Amino acid sequence: MGVVEGDEARERLTAAGLAYVCAHLDELQDLLTQTLPDPAPIGEAPVLARLQHALTARPVGAGSDPIQEPDLYGLLDELHDALQQAGDRAGVWGNVDPGQRGGPLMGVGREPFEPIYLCPIGECDGRDDVPVAVAPLTCALTGRNIEQDDL
Repeated sequence: MGVVEGDEARERLTAAGLAYVCAHLDELQDLLTQTLPDPAPIGEAPVLARLQHALTARPVGAGSDPIQEPDLYGLLDELHDALQQAGDRAGVWGNVDPGQRGGPLMGVGREPFEPIYLCPIGECDGRDDVPVAVAPLTCALTGRNIEQDDL
């Protein structure tokens, strides 16, 4: 996607991109692992590993020194390029709608008091349509518990 003008637009895209990657982590990992050169670690796509490391190293609630914070948008952009090179034409950016904050909220349907699932480090848009199979729910990227709230 390249350069995005404005901090707010960049933050929206980053949040939407992280939500997409979190929801599709296994698929993305499989695709990237299949296309890595032989010397790559087994079962590990380097760009995804760097993104996960950047997120798990962040304190809950972030808000720390912006100079030392990793460039999550840059890592997502790198992941986008890697996915396209691996054959996923849409990559990350083709699968997110940066304007979604003006539309329906994630996890919000017509039922009152529907649960919503919040990013444990406050960086992504959260998850919708979470199949509850194991409790507590965990973020695929950080391994931290996903917070649940009601609207």
